[in-house]
Amino acid sequence: MGELYGIGPAQAHTPTAFGAHHRHPRHPPGIDRPAHPRRPHRTPPPRTSQGHRPPRRRPHPPPLPYSTSAQRRFTIDTLDPTAVRAVLLSLAVELGDRLRNRQQAARTVTLTVTLGGHSQITRSHRLESGPSAHTDDLRQTLYDLYADCGSQRARIRAVTGG
Repeated sequence: MGELYGIGPAQAHTPTAFGAHHRHPRHPPGIDRPAHPRRPHRTPPPRTSQGHRPPRRRPHPPPLPYSTSAQRRFTIDTLDPTAVRAVLLSLAVELGDRLRNRQQAARTVTLTVTLGGHSQITRSHRLESGPSAHTDDLRQTLYDLYADCGSQRARIRAVTGG
């Protein structure tokens, strides 16, 4: 220990009393020495029992979202119930296609109707026949939810289904 620059005899005695001994001037204690002077000190990658490297893991794609929704906005506030029902039909078709492409099914359908004064009416219903991605089930549920809103005389600005 006394061979290191700036270490006197009193300071060299303290680490030696704790068991730290200096063995080589290029490798002071506390620093890992390479296993072989010409090879770097590193661990090789793991190998299988046959001697091959395991295949690289590919990252998993992110999971699909558990919910989906679609929105239709009217260019002007509407009072026409047939226009709203046509929009509800297009929402049911879009949601059904999206669910079938993802190989998912809807358990609950939620309808949000945005009125002319920026207020919202939200209704939700669990499908009685169980989870479904059929357009007819989604369409009928959206029609029923719209009827439950009781907005016969309200100006409707947007409809969101999910």
